[in-house]
Amino acid sequence: MFDLRPLFDLSFWFARKPSALLPTSTWALLISFLVLFLLSVALRIHLRRKRAADRYQKHTRERVIALTQSVGLLGLLWLFFAYEQVTVFQWRWWLLLIFVGALVWAAHIVYEAKRVIPAMRRGRSEELGKLKYLPRAGR
Repeated sequence: MFDLRPLFDLSFWFARKPSALLPTSTWALLISFLVLFLLSVALRIHLRRKRAADRYQKHTRERVIALTQSVGLLGLLWLFFAYEQVTVFQWRWWLLLIFVGALVWAAHIVYEAKRVIPAMRRGRSEELGKLKYLPRAGR
């Protein structure tokens, strides 16, 4: 059974010389970060073939790809340093920082997709509604 008690202990996260990762933890983290990185590559390839409905949707897709790619690469880099036991870079709070940063980044993308982009679409449609009555050059 997996013991979660060390996760709630500050000495686990901020130890100056953290112990080596367990093999099961190493494999689980490796698979997780590889899946994130490969997901970003697959999304990039898939979405390159498929056209976005508008520029706002394309912007949101690019941000999701950037999130998965960055978290995957940073996680793999941290895992490499933890495996090689490079003291400064294997500290566990780096992993915590990557995780919290990913959550904040994902929350910002969701907030932007749900609140900001619909307002920008409404503003753009109102602007286009006004512009249709103005003369254009070349007509």
